[in-house]
Amino acid sequence: MKSWVPVLGAALALLASGCTSDETAICERYDECGLLPEGTSIEECEELAEDLQDAEDCRECVEERACDEQFRCLGACSES
Repeated sequence: MKSWVPVLGAALALLASGCTSDETAICERYDECGLLPEGTSIEECEELAEDLQDAEDCRECVEERACDEQFRCLGACSES
């Protein structure tokens, strides 16, 4: 057996377990809530989210709040 097979298997297991970046999670949540600007893809949103001051705090905030409470995350989701 090739030595890279276990490593590849572990990487695939992590991907399958729902491990996503903070930026992806934020943008997917905004998409679910209909908050992405018209014509903005999740991929474009992710590029913009890379400029967030603290993407981890922003992710926690948007995941904890209902769609109609996303405005409460403006501070956590500010750009650096």
